[in-house]
Amino acid sequence: MSDTRIYSTPVRYPDEMGRRDDRSVGRRRYLELGLAAGVTTLAGCALDLDRDASAGGERGTTSDRTERSTVPRTTSARPAADPSGETDAPAETDAPAETTAEPERPGGARTFFVAPDGDDDARGTRERPFATVQEAMSRATAGDVVSLAPGEYRQAVFSVRSGEPGQPITIEGPASAVLRHPEGAFSTITIKHSHVHVRGLTIDGLGRPDRPDEVESYAPGPLISCRPRDDQQTYLRDLKLLPSALGNGQSVLIRLIRCSDVEIGEFRLSGMAGANLVVGDEIDHVAEVLYVGTGFNQLDESWYPWDSWDRTNNVHVHHIDNSEGHVHGDFVAFEPGTYACLAEYCTDRNAGHSTDGSHGPSFVHGGRQNTVRYCDVADSPSGVAFDGNETFASYGNNCYHNRIAGIDNYAMAFVEEAPPARQGVICGNEVDGEVGFFNRPGRDPEVDVGAACPVDVPPGDGIGHTGGDGPWS
Repeated sequence: MSDTRIYSTPVRYPDEMGRRDDRSVGRRRYLELGLAAGVTTLAGCALDLDRDASAGGERGTTSDRTERSTVPRTTSARPAADPSGETDAPAETDAPAETTAEPERPGGARTFFVAPDGDDDARGTRERPFATVQEAMSRATAGDVVSLAPGEYRQAVFSVRSGEPGQPITIEGPASAVLRHPEGAFSTITIKHSHVHVRGLTIDGLGRPDRPDEVESYAPGPLISCRPRDDQQTYLRDLKLLPSALGNGQSVLIRLIRCSDVEIGEFRLSGMAGANLVVGDEIDHVAEVLYVGTGFNQLDESWYPWDSWDRTNNVHVHHIDNSEGHVHGDFVAFEPGTYACLAEYCTDRNAGHSTDGSHGPSFVHGGRQNTVRYCDVADSPSGVAFDGNETFASYGNNCYHNRIAGIDNYAMAFVEEAPPARQGVICGNEVDGEVGFFNRPGRDPEVDVGAACPVDVPPGDGIGHTGGDGPWS
């Protein structure tokens, strides 16, 4: 596990974070000025944040990995679609269906096997596997594993119940086990419960590989959507999203709403985000690889039923490889309200695609006390942006030891409401490009983004997806 120490100071939120009135559209306004803003990252750090889940999410820190398997942003100009979209989700239940699957894990936990040639009337054993992942999920309880054999699964998957701390419900498979988006579904995997892990398999949103030039061939919703049930006030906890490869969607690929203690990474980006812009003719900029939190202009949407801000926190993003340059909008967008998130050891190319004239960055600092470090960004309109407005300005965010080159606009940008003086540590970056205020062109931000870092800032072990303790190390 890489060193998750970060350079930080205590997080404090103003009173307005508990309210949902007097908000401005925010992000969209700045996009029209030429740059989508903000990035964040900082997980693995336990901050002194004593607040209940309804006010700000449950406190949590990113758990250490005990094994390595081979295992949205929707700040749209159009009316935001319901990011859940699960009209065919299974009924909520705590009681698993009866099963005779054989215990194959310590402590009596079971493994349910799934294979393309299986049968849902079978027992879910290695010799008699199920045909659908959902059948196995309907039976799995805390500590159980749903194991996919190599092959293609044209299925949508929904969580049914939560695991328990130290005993997650795990969906796993080799990279040759491909979960392909099925026709008629919104998201490919929908998680509405805590302690659910996804490891190793490939997730492909291109439902019709024979028609890649038709926007309807791509998943309309996130490939992985994580959000609590509408009647649930507590945040989802302990999610691990560690596929081998993931790609191809009409808009956002991974969406987190009201989540805490999440690990995302160790995968290769295998296809585009934002097919509605690239393949279709929609005028927009919603094409994030990873959208964390909820944008200002979404909090009053019918699909966001909660009365408090989305304070998604302790999200650890690491070792995502987009060295192939699959087109997308923002690579990682941390929205207002997010805190204690960390993005590190990622490689990104070809970010910032849009059809509305905006120039989105690879990383967006929209929250507070988030960190981006050891990342390699190139061949994009913009690199890292610190976002904010008069209602909520990002502050205390860190950005160090990154490499940013081949940038058309700002390599690192700020808004006047979130200047460098309000941020955390910004140092040690290799930057080939302009640094400035994108809403005040010509103003000097008075920061040396490449200055030597303080001695207590961890130097890291390399840059990009091949650095640190990852699958490409």
